[in-house]
Amino acid sequence: MHIGEWALQLVDSPWILLVLFVLTTIDGFFPVVPSESIVIGATVLIVADGGISLWWIWLAGAAGAFLGDFIAYHIGKALPIHRMRVFASERGTRALERAEVALDRRAPLYIMSARFIPLGRVAVNMTAGAVRFPFARFGMIITFSACLWAGYSILLGLVAGNVLEERPLVAVAVGLVFGVTMGWIIYRIMTLLHTLMYKTGH
Repeated sequence: MHIGEWALQLVDSPWILLVLFVLTTIDGFFPVVPSESIVIGATVLIVADGGISLWWIWLAGAAGAFLGDFIAYHIGKALPIHRMRVFASERGTRALERAEVALDRRAPLYIMSARFIPLGRVAVNMTAGAVRFPFARFGMIITFSACLWAGYSILLGLVAGNVLEERPLVAVAVGLVFGVTMGWIIYRIMTLLHTLMYKTGH
């Protein structure tokens, strides 16, 4: 059984909060756990059948996102991240290179935007640790971005759940696809902005 499907079976139980917190934390430094999909899927199912308050879902997601980003920062500070397997691919190398340049020029915007891109947030946060980006400033940025990310994921679930309230499983699938699509759009926008700013010398 897929880990996301297993987690969503707990949506009627308070255990979903612990599972969501743990998976979201892991996703912050090891991006194979679909934390967005868990938040979106749980929201859709709660909209359809009721269950735990979405405020608790938001709090668990935001807390896990913050801790995951915090751990990623310290991993980057302690390890030679350029040698890590997750960044060994061409895509991973490009993500690190962009992160290094962006942190030097526009750190708050880049760190917050990267939270919405699975590999991007790992690259940016580990790079922030590697280049010794001021931790107090980093902590304030990831606190805001974690809260924003959790709210954004719940919003996607609310939209999908209300539009397709009679078909919750379809709503879950639509919400997940839309979440991935929005992450890709954010990624492309950030890439375009990076290219334009680099060409203009800003």
